[in-house]
Amino acid sequence: MSQRRLLPAVLLGLALAAPAAYARVGGGHSFSHSSSHSSSHSSSHSSSHGSGHSYSSGGSSGGGDFGDFMISMVILGGLMGVVYGFQTLVTAIGERRSGATAALEEWFERAPVADGTTGATWKDLLDLDPSFSQPAFRDFAQALYVRVQRLRARGDLAALAPFCDEVVMDRLRKQSTGVSEVRDVVVGSILLEPPRLSARDAWLRVGFEACYTESTSAGRSESYFVRESWTFRRARSARSPSPERLAALGCPSCGSPAETRTDGTCVSCGTAVAGGRWNWEVSSIIVAGKDPVSAPELSVGGVEAGTNRQTLVSPLLGVGARDLLRRDPSFKIGAFKTRVNDTFLRLQAAWDAEDWERTRALQTAAQFDTNRFWLEGNRRYGLHNRLSSVRVGAIELAKVESDAWYDAITVRIFASMNDWTEDAQGALVGGSRDQTRSFSEYWTFIRTIERPKTVSETTDGCPACGAPLEQIAETGICGHCEAKVTGGRYDWVLSRIEQDDVYRG
Repeated sequence: MSQRRLLPAVLLGLALAAPAAYARVGGGHSFSHSSSHSSSHSSSHSSSHGSGHSYSSGGSSGGGDFGDFMISMVILGGLMGVVYGFQTLVTAIGERRSGATAALEEWFERAPVADGTTGATWKDLLDLDPSFSQPAFRDFAQALYVRVQRLRARGDLAALAPFCDEVVMDRLRKQSTGVSEVRDVVVGSILLEPPRLSARDAWLRVGFEACYTESTSAGRSESYFVRESWTFRRARSARSPSPERLAALGCPSCGSPAETRTDGTCVSCGTAVAGGRWNWEVSSIIVAGKDPVSAPELSVGGVEAGTNRQTLVSPLLGVGARDLLRRDPSFKIGAFKTRVNDTFLRLQAAWDAEDWERTRALQTAAQFDTNRFWLEGNRRYGLHNRLSSVRVGAIELAKVESDAWYDAITVRIFASMNDWTEDAQGALVGGSRDQTRSFSEYWTFIRTIERPKTVSETTDGCPACGAPLEQIAETGICGHCEAKVTGGRYDWVLSRIEQDDVYRG
C-alpha cells in the first residue's frame, strides 16, 4: 500500500534499531527523486475536524453521471496504460524507489524466460481461466512472499511445498544459511508482467520490491531493501479459486490450512498438491538487488516530484466505464468521487489521531494491516506523525476494469497537507508544521461484482447495517450483523495506493 519517511540523521541511531517513521497514509515525498514545477489544486470548501486540523472536501468530487464521463473518455482515448499497479510500501524503500523500479523493469527485459513459452495477453489467460483476477493474484503473491521470507529462516519449508518447487526450496535453504529469523516483512511494490503460455503451462513473472530484517545466529540484525523476480507456473488446465481461498494459502484442492505430508500430499484430502496442477507454483526466484536500508533526506513543504505529470489514463477506460454502467445502471460518478473524497479524509484523520480501527470498513484487510503495522511501529518508539490542513483538490479518473470477482476504479487524487513527525516530548524530528506539502497519488478502489441490493450509505459505520465501527472486530466482521465488511462486498473500499512517480497505468 504505502511508503513512509525514515528518521533524520539526528535520530539515525534510533532508526537503525527501530522501524522507520511513517508519514501520512499512502506515502509522500520519500518516493520522489527529482524536483518538480509548482502545481496548484485548490479546494472549494472545508470543514473542521478537531482543533488545528482542517479536512477539506475537493471541488471536483461532486456532480455528473457516468454518461457524461464516457463522452469525455472518447476524447481522452489513446493515452498510455501499462501494468496494474501496487499494494503497499514502506519508508525503507525511500528515495531509491523510482530508480529501483527502473532497475527492476530493466531486469525484466534481460531476465531469462521459460523455454517453450510465448508471450500472451491477459485476455488469453482469462480465456483459459475466466475466474482469474489480477487483484486476487496480487493478494496471493504478497501473502506468499511474506510467508516464504518468514519460513525460510526456520529450515523446515514443508508448508511451502504446495507453492514452491524443490529447486526453489533448495535455493531458499542455501540463501538462509546462518539466518535465524526474518521479520518485519513488508511488500512495497508488485510489478506484474503479462502472462506467457506453453503447450502445457501458464507462466507469470512477478517483480517484488520489499524490505525485511534478517537476524543471524551470531546475534546481528540488518534491514534490507530488496528487488526480486519470481516466476510462477501452473497447468493451463488449472482454475482459480475464490479470492479468499486463494489468499489463505491452504491446500489448492480442498482449502485445508494444514501442512502437507513429506510426499507432497494434503493431510486432509490426500491430493498431490505440488507441481502447479492446482495452483500457481514458484519455479524461480532471482534476487536482483539486496541493499542495507539507509535513511533518505527529509524534505519539507513544496510540491512533490511527479505531481505535475499528466494523469495516466488507460486507453480502455471508456470500455471499462461502459461495461460497469451496463451491469450497474445506478452507478454515479459523482457519488463515487464523494466516497473517494470522504475515504481519503477519514483515513488521514484517523492516522493523525492514531485511531486506525475506525478505518477498517473503508479498506481491504491487507491495506489496513500494512498501515496499522507502521502506525504501531511509530507508537512503539515514541513517534507521532501529525497531519493538519488536509485538503483534496481534484479527483481524476484513470482506469475502470472488472473481472469475475471485482470491479476496480483507479483515481488520481491531488491533495495537500502539513505533515510532520514528533518524538514523545513533542519535538520536531521530521517534516514541517507550517509548510504545506502538495502531492498526488493514484488510489484504487474495488468492490465485489455480486453485492446485496441494499446497503448502508454510512462511511463511519458498518456498511451492511450501519452499526458503530467499535462493533467491527479484528477479523473485519461486524459484531451486530456478522457481515464481513473489508472485502468490498457492500461498497467501494480502498485496495492500494501508488505514488505518481510509480504508477504505470
